[in-house]
Order: sequence, then C-alpha cells, then structure tokens
Amino acid sequence: MVQQRVSNKLNPYQSPAPVSQTPGVFGDHAVLRGKGFLYREIELTGQFDGRLRYSGWWFVQRIYFSDRLLWHRITWISIARQVEFELPATDGRLVPVTLRIDCDARLLFRRFQLSAGGTILYDEIH
Repeated sequence: MVQQRVSNKLNPYQSPAPVSQTPGVFGDHAVLRGKGFLYREIELTGQFDGRLRYSGWWFVQRIYFSDRLLWHRITWISIARQVEFELPATDGRLVPVTLRIDCDARLLFRRFQLSAGGTILYDEIH
C-alpha cells in the first residue's frame, strides 16, 4: 500500500483572482481625499490637476472639478451608472472622461471608476 503525501502549499499554476474582484483603490495619479455615502473626493495630478468631487445627495448627482460644476442630473428614480463629461487638462484642452458607478441595493459603492481615453485614472473596488 502506497501512502500519498498531501501538501498544503499553494498551487503555483493557479490563476490569480480577477482584478474586478480584488478590493482596493487603484490609480497612479489619483488620491482619495474624502468619502462618504454617495460621495467621493479625489485629487488628480499629472494630466489633470485639481480635485474631482462626486455627490449624489438630495436626489441630485453632481460632479465638480476644482469647485466648478461640470455635470448634474436629478435622480428621483435611479442613479446614472455611467456619466460622460469633459475634464480640463493641464494643457488647457477639454478631455472626454467617463465615470462608472456600481452600487448595491443600499446605494453603497461597489465600484467607482474614472477613466479618460481608455486609461483608468482611478478605480475603487469594494
């Protein structure tokens, strides 16, 4: 009779967890400065220089950049999950930006992602 040895080591060939399932905050040129219920404040550097503020309070979604209102929408029925707007770059031109929001049933953010031109600027995953 042959005894088999069982190893508790991790399998080096096992696939890693998908990025979309890994919790954390990601962004090379973005720092989370404030957060709360339906609220995020992110400081951007590099291509964009300023603070982006998202607020979903009082049934109105608003996006500010350096205290200037860029986009807003009344949200009596549902929250906009994908928002497209233009953000002023450091060289003065306006760059199209997309904000993607994924919430659970309690309206807590599961994912908050900001991207410009296919490049992810900020990605928060819970």
